[in-house]
Amino acid sequence: MDKQAKVILMRTSGTAVCLSADAAKLPRRIKILNWGDNPNMYGKRVNVGPLFAKCLSAATYPFRQVALDFEHNTYPGTAAYKESREPRPVAGFGSIEVLEGKGVYLTMSSWTPEGEKMAVNYADVS
Repeated sequence: MDKQAKVILMRTSGTAVCLSADAAKLPRRIKILNWGDNPNMYGKRVNVGPLFAKCLSAATYPFRQVALDFEHNTYPGTAAYKESREPRPVAGFGSIEVLEGKGVYLTMSSWTPEGEKMAVNYADVS
């Protein structure tokens, strides 16, 4: 019998992408995790490997389209989440993909007007 694959979402930090004030130069693909172990804010490791790639390819994987938010304002429990209300502003939307041996990427399908306007105020994506 196959062991049930399970993915737990955990916020990580340390991957930086410089943003541009020019909306036409905003990135289309943002690397969010490296292949292998990635430290997270709780001191736990987030492992990206063959099991994660298998889970991501499953028809039931729940995070096909995700929002790129501001200051983690869509992440329950954060100060920004508590300070904001629905509908919460986001910078854009994208899909999660894994490239074997390279890592996990957020491929942006669209940037919101707020995301285009506010990009100049953010030195990185975390």
